[in-house]
This record gives sequence, structure tokens and C-alpha cells, in this order.
Amino acid sequence: MKLTSEQTTAIELSQTKPVLVITGGPGTGKTTVCRQIIDMAQSHGRSVLCAAPTGKAAKRLSEQTGRPASTIHRLLRWKPSIGGFTVNEKNPFCEDVIIIDEMSMVGTSLFNSILKAVNPPTKLILVGDVDQLPSISYGNTLSDIINSGIVPVVRLTQIHRQSENSWISENAQRINTGQKIYENNSTSEDFFFFERETPEQVFDAIVYLITKIVGGKYKIDPIRDTQVLCPQWKSPVGVTIFNKKLQEIMNPSSNTKPEYKMGDTIFRQGDKVIHTRNNYSLGAFNGEVGIITDIDTDFGETLISVDFYDRIVQYENKKDIAELQLCYAMTIHKSQGSEYRAVIIPCHSTNSFMLSRPLLYTAVTRGKELVQIVGNRKGLNRAIRNNNVLQRNTLLCDRLRSDDDFPAMDWTYLADSHGCVVDVCERLMGGCESITSTKSKVVGLTTDDYNSSYDDELPF
Repeated sequence: MKLTSEQTTAIELSQTKPVLVITGGPGTGKTTVCRQIIDMAQSHGRSVLCAAPTGKAAKRLSEQTGRPASTIHRLLRWKPSIGGFTVNEKNPFCEDVIIIDEMSMVGTSLFNSILKAVNPPTKLILVGDVDQLPSISYGNTLSDIINSGIVPVVRLTQIHRQSENSWISENAQRINTGQKIYENNSTSEDFFFFERETPEQVFDAIVYLITKIVGGKYKIDPIRDTQVLCPQWKSPVGVTIFNKKLQEIMNPSSNTKPEYKMGDTIFRQGDKVIHTRNNYSLGAFNGEVGIITDIDTDFGETLISVDFYDRIVQYENKKDIAELQLCYAMTIHKSQGSEYRAVIIPCHSTNSFMLSRPLLYTAVTRGKELVQIVGNRKGLNRAIRNNNVLQRNTLLCDRLRSDDDFPAMDWTYLADSHGCVVDVCERLMGGCESITSTKSKVVGLTTDDYNSSYDDELPF
């Protein structure tokens, strides 16, 4: 396999630096680099661990590298009875190399737990797209580490995934830099913008695209391989209304299809669903998407069988069933760490307070073969122009850069309420002594004011 100079640099640095960041957009070869690093390590008899924030991302990492991967919580051996991890500073990893994928999704507290469990000579390799949405939990870890300048960073820029005629990668980069997208629906092969003024028109257009265009012209399965990605849950073009209406259209009620109602949701045989929590006893993980193959309500008990494409999982009680949601549509936040053959993105000004450049960039980069944006010009322009995302006052980047003592402040209240006084800087910089002379320090981190409606989307 011929590697680019960027990829070669990343592989070389992984052999000599205790901590390395590899960042780049989709299709730039991050996974190829990881495979090469793993193969090289194993050829020299070194052990490797791979992990990602969610079960969905870990599964994808394992499929792409051919190496077992787990969630970070499983890697650190989360123990509910003690409310903490059993792999820690007293019981650190003994492996030679640890690769953490989808680092943009990792909050500061979780990353601190990783660092506690890593001691030299173990090498830590952090992989992710820094231009995607930051973690739902507090912190802006990957961006802060990169911007601090104390850790070697390799940016992969050459696109390998799409063809030379693809507009997906080109427009993703234009969105990321705040430029107007290329749009010509008559000549583009894989990227389209359909202008519709009202939410009702947006919905009708998306239904037509799913039922007629995606499955017809492009021969892409409209349920299994296509995903509607919405900016938020509750809006005229939000997840809730799309799931309800698309279920009615794509999997209508029938005497031959068993159903089960839980709260306001009706689960029906043939429905597309998503599992929303890591459930190790069940063997289902946060973000995994599947199809309900059977609902059995005989003998007063409910049994729901879900095909997650590589295995069947049976939900035998209400507690487990409550971890399922319909998934004809999902939030863009929830889609992080995933990719789909086709994505359809409602982008309308009714969601204007949520629309931002990182949000649209994240949605567009989920699509491998086809991206279709449906909305009004006002909403699209708002998303591209708005790079003023919520400021996260983490102080991590400033603290990593600083050689001076940090001004005395009382961070105790933060530790009491959020557990945010952590020693990320001390541990990160301790691991980078060979590449920086900056003094080791302890930093207080504030929480960001993330919308509480995302609480149910925590990656663990």
C-alpha cells in the first residue's frame, strides 16, 4: 500500500513520541494509519489496545482495523459498585500502545481517567476529526490539546474515500472554511441541495428522496443504509416528528405486524431502531442501529428481537426495551462516530439557533456515497456562516501553554458539583517530557453550558 507523506510522518512519530495526535476529515486515511501502526507494533512483539467513546464507534474501529476494540469505559473497566474505574493510577495499563479513536467525542473528565491509567513507556495515540462537534460532556479536549502545541500533531488532508468527481469531500471542506457550497443538482453525482421554504415542504421532499430516489436511482437501501440527520429533537423538522411520520410511511401498521407500545412510542416489526446505552449484559451498545425482526407478546411477556446486522439481540424486559428508540431519523450529535451510504439533512431556519458550521460539517461528513440537504436558503446560510459555537471555558489550552503559575482561584465548588478539578495537564505533560520543557501543572476546568436536552445522549 502506497502511503502519503502525511501518513508516513504519522507512522514514524508513533514509534518515537509518547503521545501523538492524528487528525483529519473523513476519507483522509486515519484508519489506514492506525492499521499500519498496529501491524508495525505487532511485528515487533508489542501489544496494542484500541478503544472509542461509544460501542458503535468501537465496533466500527474493530471492523476497519481488524483488531478487537472496546468502549473506553470497558477498556478502563468501569465498576458501578465503586462508581469508578478499576484500571487507574494504581492499576495502569501494561500494554505498549493505546489507540483512542473519535477523540472529538471524549470529554475532559473521561480523558483524565485514561491518562491516569497510562504510564511510560506506554504510547498514547489520539485519533479524531477536530473540526467535528465537540464532546457532549464538558470540555473541548482534542481541540485544546492540538491548539496547545505541546503534543506532536499530524493533520491528514489528502482525500482517499470519494472519487475525484465527488462533491461530498469538496463541500465538506468548503463548509468547514465558511465558504458557499458548490451546488448544481444537474451535474453533481453525490451532493445535492434541494431548496424548500416550509417545514411541510421539507418533509415531503425528504419522503420523496427516501422512497423514490435513494432506493430507486441510487440502489441504496432506504432503511438500512440511509439516515436522516436532524439538528435537534423537537422542531417542525426534528427527530421526533420525522420518526413518527416516516414510521407511518415506511412501516405502516398492519394486521400481520405485531406491535408493542411503550410510552408514546409504538415499536413495530420491521421498524428501524437505535440502542441508546451501553448494555454489556445484553450485548447491545450505545448508537447501534438495527431492525426489529419480531415482537412476541405471548404469555403476558414481551420479547423484542432486533437484528443489528451482525447478530440478533433479544430484549426480554421493559428496562432493556426502554433503551430502544425509533431511528428513521436521529440527531446529528448522535451520528458522530458513524457513517452511512446515504444521509439526508433537513436544514431549515426553524432550527436557526442550533445551526452551526461544525454541526453541518459533522452531518455532511457522515455520508459516504450520497449527501442530500433539504431546506431553505436562510437555514443553509446560517449554518455555514455561524462558527460562533458555544464557548467552552475549559482553560485547558491556556494551562498547557503556560509556564507561569496560574492565578489563584477557588475551584472547589466546581469539584463538588461536577468533579471538574482534574489533573489532565499534569498527566498529559508528564507523558510529553521528551518533546516539551513546559512545567507540569494542575488545572481547574469549568463546565460548558451544554444544553441539558443532550443529557440522554451521553456517550456512555
